[in-house]
Amino acid sequence: MVHRYRLLGLSFVCFMMLWIGNPGAVFGQNAFKVYINEVRADDSGVDDIEFIELIGPAGTYIGGFRIAHHNGASTVDGELWSYTIGDFIIPDDGVTDSQGNAMGFYVLGVNTNAAAVPNVDDTLTTENLQNGPDGIILYDALDNILDAVAWEGAGDLAVDDPGTVTTSPPTTANNYLHVTPDDDTGDNSLQAPDNVLGDDGNGWMVLAATPGALNGNQTSGDVTLPVQLTSFRAIAGNHKVTLRWITASEIDNLGFEVWKAFPGGDFSLLSSYQTNSELRGQLNSNTETRYAFIDRFVANGKTYRYKLVDVSVNGERTEHGPVSATPQASEVEVSTLDSDLPTRFHLYSNYPNPFNPSTTIRFDIPLLRREELAPVKLEIYNTLGEKVRTLFHGAVEPGVHEVVWDGTTDDGQSVPAGIYYAILKSSQIQLTIKMVFAQ
Repeated sequence: MVHRYRLLGLSFVCFMMLWIGNPGAVFGQNAFKVYINEVRADDSGVDDIEFIELIGPAGTYIGGFRIAHHNGASTVDGELWSYTIGDFIIPDDGVTDSQGNAMGFYVLGVNTNAAAVPNVDDTLTTENLQNGPDGIILYDALDNILDAVAWEGAGDLAVDDPGTVTTSPPTTANNYLHVTPDDDTGDNSLQAPDNVLGDDGNGWMVLAATPGALNGNQTSGDVTLPVQLTSFRAIAGNHKVTLRWITASEIDNLGFEVWKAFPGGDFSLLSSYQTNSELRGQLNSNTETRYAFIDRFVANGKTYRYKLVDVSVNGERTEHGPVSATPQASEVEVSTLDSDLPTRFHLYSNYPNPFNPSTTIRFDIPLLRREELAPVKLEIYNTLGEKVRTLFHGAVEPGVHEVVWDGTTDDGQSVPAGIYYAILKSSQIQLTIKMVFAQ
């Protein structure tokens, strides 16, 4: 039996948002792992049922997610209709992914015959899903694309309507358009295979409809990525950039490729697991694994971008990043965190505080209007107003950055215990935090 969970009351919604957080702001889009799993569109003749089914981890809040329907004909532009999901938590429907995680479904029934669809969570009674070439796009509550499916051809969805989805990137990219077969077969539906993410649409099949349950060609609700990355960052040093990443788990992972873009250039392959043993994966692992790669073919003062690609035994390629770093002559390393772009300058309280022997200082650099790099200084002063250390001075790309101060001066001398101030300066701001260096 399928159990549905809908939130009751605004106070409970607020509580859940505080408990779960705002996933789009805190995590990458793929952290939701909610995808389109089944589509029953209009037949050329009379049909009894039409619906869209999403699959995702049990307990995931999808309130505010939006499903948009597009006509693939070049003569029809814009959304035919869109539906915003109300307060809803994906239930545990007794389905698991390949790692044993509980999964569940959300079903949007469409048109006046929607009552014939079992396990419906929401109903549209005035619109319908047209026959192809058409498609639907799934957005999160912040309007980030999570998934896209087209049937009977891609039409112009990837061209200009809306043109934000494509068949060019890896199949695991959020804006990848999965082009599925013709669905005009009785009341059957288009159904994704086990590997919802890694399939380009060829693995989808037209089978007897199964709303709110596993598809006819599925044995698990496998929406897990081959590699679960918990961190990927670039650390700028003196004439070097160090890439560090951590995997929480790996499934059939052969290894990684490192791709690099020079300032103003396109990405090209820098190193691969095929020739570099340090980039080989764990194949299958449920434990944390840490990786590092050092690029010494860099010049100080220039900003480089990097992408990471993991490759599975089946040839599936999943892209991570990009991250960036600007090498500096200073021995202090500035790491750029993998996070959403900030909207304003911000200097966070250092941690730990009080500290001895070192502390981490985090600061945000927003995207400037003209997309130029922001020259900033991060300096340490004592209570007499004397500068004791320049931690960073130069141009830095938009993002969340961290610098570690080891309690020494520019001359390498240890500072005495006491109160110190970290000041972040640019042409637009000056921000200060108070720090305590303990005995």
